[in-house]
Amino acid sequence: LASPLVGATEAGFVASVLFLVPGFPLFSALIDLARCDIAAGVARLTYAMSVMLTAAFAVTAVSWAAGLNPEAVAARPPGYALVLPASAVGIAGFALLFNSSRRMVVAAASIGTVGSAVRWALIDATATPFIAACLGALTVGVLGFVVVRVARIPRVTTTVPAVVVMIPGPAIYRALHGMSQGDMDAVVLYSATAAMTVLSIGAGLVLARLLTDRDWALGRPIDFSRYRDGAAGAVWQEGKAG
Repeated sequence: LASPLVGATEAGFVASVLFLVPGFPLFSALIDLARCDIAAGVARLTYAMSVMLTAAFAVTAVSWAAGLNPEAVAARPPGYALVLPASAVGIAGFALLFNSSRRMVVAAASIGTVGSAVRWALIDATATPFIAACLGALTVGVLGFVVVRVARIPRVTTTVPAVVVMIPGPAIYRALHGMSQGDMDAVVLYSATAAMTVLSIGAGLVLARLLTDRDWALGRPIDFSRYRDGAAGAVWQEGKAG
């Protein structure tokens, strides 16, 4: 295969694998643990890690059998004119996977696109990827606070899908490739990079929740009466996550 085609194949492979990452239970677990809801947080984190480890073995086997090289994956986006619409489409796809309504999908795609733009702008301004991810997630959390008050929808159904696209797929892929090659230096380096980025995203969501939701920050019961009856199922998810 020609080199450009190989690079495109591997970039597409990484993008498709990202849909296997259980973003909803992963970030909900981080939010639960930040609020000291240990039972819910540990259960969700265990489930998320189990799914990710299962997917990791399959991805490692396929990439090894196909001879894919993670260094061919582009490290920089092609430009904001393509990145932002692609982010909106990806976020909308994740929201649909989470059984969100059309109103929730539009809200998640809108705030997630802004958060993604903030993240890439900070990276272009030479900020570290961890700080950029944290501030991008913080932007999503603050905008989510505004949007859910206007649209009267559960907050977690918009903020979590909006940040899933920030998960560092290339770093995770390189860690898995290093595992298949027995390169433990690469495994440790890229695993730590991916873990720190995910924790930074979770920290941004938690900080936004602390700044904008006094009931959540102080451990008070959450008032569900402000939501419409049509979102009862998602409200139950909000109560479990918050």
